[in-house]
Amino acid sequence: MKILEVYNGQNTLRENQLSVEVGRRLGLVTCGGSDAHTPIEVGRCVTAFHHPIRHERELIQEIAGGRSKAWGPGWQLRLEGLPDLYGVGGPP
Repeated sequence: MKILEVYNGQNTLRENQLSVEVGRRLGLVTCGGSDAHTPIEVGRCVTAFHHPIRHERELIQEIAGGRSKAWGPGWQLRLEGLPDLYGVGGPP
């Protein structure tokens, strides 16, 4: 199984765009990852699923089966998740 990370939070916008194009042209299954090194970077790029993933085997099956979506740059997800991440409450 070949999976290409097409969104990486440490890459430039152009690098991520190139990765998306390469994945599309080669017909590869794709995923996203934050490559976070600090809490503020968490969620910059993600792999989204239609339902909660409960274990590693299910994670692999969903990505390999094309039942996930690589997403970036992730700013909305990141901002919405900050209150929970820092334990300061939820949305208003």
